[in-house]
Amino acid sequence: MNNVKLLPWQHSLCQQLNQAITQEHLGQALLFDNEEADDSVVDWLIQRLMCQRQSSTPCGQCHACSMLAAGTHSDFFQLQPAGKNIGIDDVRKMGDWAVQKPRHGYVKVASIRNAELLTPAASNGLLKLLEEPRENTFFILVKPIQTVLLPTIMSRVTRFIIRPPTHHQALAWLSTQLSGYDSSLLSHALHWVSPGPRYILRFITEQHGDTSLKNFEQAIRQLRDNQTQPLIELITQNPNMIEWLTQIIIDSLKTELGFPTAYFTFDYLSESALIDVYQQIIEFQQHLNDTPGLNIALQLYPLLDRLTLSAEIRNAH
Repeated sequence: MNNVKLLPWQHSLCQQLNQAITQEHLGQALLFDNEEADDSVVDWLIQRLMCQRQSSTPCGQCHACSMLAAGTHSDFFQLQPAGKNIGIDDVRKMGDWAVQKPRHGYVKVASIRNAELLTPAASNGLLKLLEEPRENTFFILVKPIQTVLLPTIMSRVTRFIIRPPTHHQALAWLSTQLSGYDSSLLSHALHWVSPGPRYILRFITEQHGDTSLKNFEQAIRQLRDNQTQPLIELITQNPNMIEWLTQIIIDSLKTELGFPTAYFTFDYLSESALIDVYQQIIEFQQHLNDTPGLNIALQLYPLLDRLTLSAEIRNAH
């Protein structure tokens, strides 16, 4: 766990957590409902609790911070699913760790990522740990906000929500990190690819994402000229682009319903045509997930043909 660099919109929640630590009001069982798909706040809290200097921010230099960075701190327990679920055996291992005294200080922290994957038996085992936690032992649960835990677990935790940045906040931060890039390109990346600015930063700097976006936008515009092959080739090379296409269809539907967007839309397609294509894309994505080795190009051609201008003209007649 490297020393955490917080993003501007994350400071407020961290200040709230720091105040609770300073005033000794922080509960020992914490749940973070994460809307952002970024665990930086959770990582910061773990470092803040375990840092030997006990200042308002983790120092990143003491022995405890160094061990956390190296993944060798015995007073920190990371519980993550090895498979599809977190089972009772995983929780028992954490329970055996929890009853031991701290070896390097006075605080122990257990982090349970993807807590929504706890099986019922594992949840009941965790509940016993949360009901009578050892002094200075903290349990930090993390899950996507749209998922649920057992009511008995929820009754034992203090809940925090990690809010995502607004589009404006994310774009402003990205613009400072990628000053040589057009803001329109960055805005489309946040809207089509991912709302997570850290991901977009890596996408553009490490994966040539700017080229992918430009090629995708050009191929989308070529659909109006009844050219489907460029987009078929792009999606065949990068199936994630089907998600980008889905977002454009959603934006197009919103515009048809009276909620205009600043992004590209299929303004030449009717509402019924858009709904029909949207349903086909959902079916295609399911087929793609269920069928290894699927001939993507063969499946895409009739779908993308529905997005061409000539298809709408045919439908009109």
